[in-house]
Parts: sequence; C-alpha cells; structure tokens
Amino acid sequence: MCKALRVNKEEFLEKIMEYEQKDEATQEFAYRVCREHVELAYSLYEKTRNKEKTVNMLTDAVWTFLFVWNQPFYKGKIYFSDLKEKILENLEILYEFKELELENITIEELIKQEKDIKRLFKDFLKATRVHKSTKGKQKRDVYSSVSAAKALHLLAPSFFPLWDEKIAKEYKFDYSEKDPADEYFKFCIAIKRITDQVKDVDGLNHLKTEKGLVKLIDEYNVVVCNWEKKKDSQ
Repeated sequence: MCKALRVNKEEFLEKIMEYEQKDEATQEFAYRVCREHVELAYSLYEKTRNKEKTVNMLTDAVWTFLFVWNQPFYKGKIYFSDLKEKILENLEILYEFKELELENITIEELIKQEKDIKRLFKDFLKATRVHKSTKGKQKRDVYSSVSAAKALHLLAPSFFPLWDEKIAKEYKFDYSEKDPADEYFKFCIAIKRITDQVKDVDGLNHLKTEKGLVKLIDEYNVVVCNWEKKKDSQ
C-alpha cells in the first residue's frame, strides 16, 4: 500500500505547507486563472443558458491548462474541436459534477456514479489526444490519462481528482497496462477515502476555501509520491 494511503492529519498539513512554499509558480498561476475562467463560464451558463459561449470558454480554459501543465506532450496535431464537442455533449452532467464535493458524498453514492465517471474519462481521454511521432515511430494518435484527469478536474474541481504516472503507481494503479477508465474510477474511490481522513484538518480552512480539498490532496500526493521519491532515488 502506498504511503499516501496512510495519511495522518499532522503529516497532511506539513506536506501541504511544503508544497505551498515550493510550488511551481507558472503552473499554479495558470491553474488559478483557468479555474477562475471556468467559474465565469459556469456563472454565464447559470444566468443565460448560452451553451455556445459557455462551451467556448470552458474549452479555452481546459486547453490552456493542459498546454501549461503537460506542455511536452502537446507537440503535434491537437484535436481542438473534439474537446469542444465533448464538453458540449456532456455540459449538463459536468455541471452536476461541478456542484458536488467529493468529501461530502459517501462511497456508496460515488459507486452509483461509476458509469458516468468512466464514460466521461473515456470521452476526455480521446478528446485530449495528440497526433505525433514518438521515439522515431510513424505519427499516430497518442493518449494521456494525465490530461484526461486534468481536464475533468478543471471542469469539476471539487469532485474529480488529479493524478500523474508516479502518483498512480504509488497508489498501485496502472493506466498504461490496464483500462485507464477503470483505474481512474478506483483512484477516485481512493481519494474519497483520504478526504474522510483529512477533511477536518486544522489550519487549512483558507486553502480549502481557495483551492478545495481535492486539489490539496493532489498537492500532498505531489510531495509524497513525486518529490520525496525523487529525493530517495538520488
């Protein structure tokens, strides 16, 4: 079992404070700006029900977020219109997920969402792909489970967790060898269990209000599963 699954409140607070002091300014700035843009888009939708403008704003926010956070991946043909189509197709359910907080639902309620979560992950896995050559091979469509999760998180940041390859492996999930949608749903359950352990940690109220608990858990994971593992290997 990954160390990150055995969380105590003191350690969680310590790692969050470490992240806040050492975060990568460019990526975090882009994250904040893109989240604000998403909130503006949903606010517009609530007031006007203008799907076209809302979807355009959401699409711009997601692509900007992905280009900043996963820049090396996006060197090739980007399927801009595919992402726009998937956001439009799923706008209502994305809005419903945006209104949910992972820490405030039960495991049973989360399991009832399994079909929708897996379908959305598959949709966004395809929509965020890139057509390029890798390792000198002929150009082909390349998919990123990291990008799919980042897109879903930005569109419903209090519900969908973030991951990357190192975090997934530390949690004993392998999206490269197994069905990535299945693995992501199991990861959602794992993160839900962590929310139950840390949702009442003292000293984080301002950050929970600003970023949300799901994002703070990602920051904890980055420190424990990425930074500390890198130190151990040196």
